[in-house]
Amino acid sequence: MREKLRNIIFQKLKDGVIRVIKSGEVRFLSPVHVVPKNGRKQRKILDYQVVDYLEGFRYKPRSASSIPSHQGEYRASTLSGVNIREDRIHFPENAFLVATAPQIFAQTLKTAIIVVRRRWKSRILANANYIPLLNLDMQMLRHEKLKINNFLISLEQLIAEDKSQMEPSQEFEFLGWLWRTKEMTFQLTVDRRRCMLKELRLMMNKVKNREKIPVRKLASLIGGIRFIEAQWKRGPLHTKQLDHLKSKTANQSGWNSLVQLIPQLMKDLSWWFNKVKINNPYCFLYPTRWATIQTDTSKDGWGATLKTQQFEKIIVWGRWKTAKPTSSNQRELLAILLTMK
Repeated sequence: MREKLRNIIFQKLKDGVIRVIKSGEVRFLSPVHVVPKNGRKQRKILDYQVVDYLEGFRYKPRSASSIPSHQGEYRASTLSGVNIREDRIHFPENAFLVATAPQIFAQTLKTAIIVVRRRWKSRILANANYIPLLNLDMQMLRHEKLKINNFLISLEQLIAEDKSQMEPSQEFEFLGWLWRTKEMTFQLTVDRRRCMLKELRLMMNKVKNREKIPVRKLASLIGGIRFIEAQWKRGPLHTKQLDHLKSKTANQSGWNSLVQLIPQLMKDLSWWFNKVKINNPYCFLYPTRWATIQTDTSKDGWGATLKTQQFEKIIVWGRWKTAKPTSSNQRELLAILLTMK
């Protein structure tokens, strides 16, 4: 891996993207390493943790609640990068200047996004270097997309057309979700779903074997689950035990300790595994028609009133026959079920 990193660095030196710096020329040095990517290629990764801490920079990604608000909206996206000289990289023998620091990119692009929103009607979002454009009119989006692309290029932005979705579509991936604006639904992407199933399956096996794992590993799984909770409203109910075990162990023994997995976690992990496996899309379109059911029950029978928006009123009642509910909650739920039948 070290040799592959050398090859990447020397190629960038040859292309003039980076240069060797002099002693004392930079304030901070950050480590650099490579990780494998698709197609047997290597991706250069820069570690900015120390610099981010010293400069107090915190980049806040967009949440799922900020995307499509109009049914049938079309989207096109641009993946761009800005060519900025940065001085925060250290190589074992030499230090270099390297291009495209993510935090500086986000700050630099902010002004351009404001200008785009003022000049054109299409809605524009920005998450790191991924820029979706939204519009209800497909033809207008096609027209404005070209103008916005030219505007970004005039600001010396580098448009990666091979990674961009230039043709408007009502189905697209953004923030780890697959969005369908025609039906107004979103669900996990294929890749994220596959990764979550793998992590959940591994954790279920560890729970089955009653293994001990690092607290940080459990916290990482909980973080992944927290992200996908938007798709399942009952999800938070099935993370309480996981979160309680993580917090209790971290408070008592610290974040570098091991946590003993308990069998009681299997129920919640299985619930999440089944939900992620089915991956039913979540519709965030508010219903236009409402109906209200009011029930009242006793040990002998039940009654209910159904009201609709058209002021229609239906009254039904009956006695318990085959079913014998033992609690008030069971009686109320069974009354709702019988009413809907």
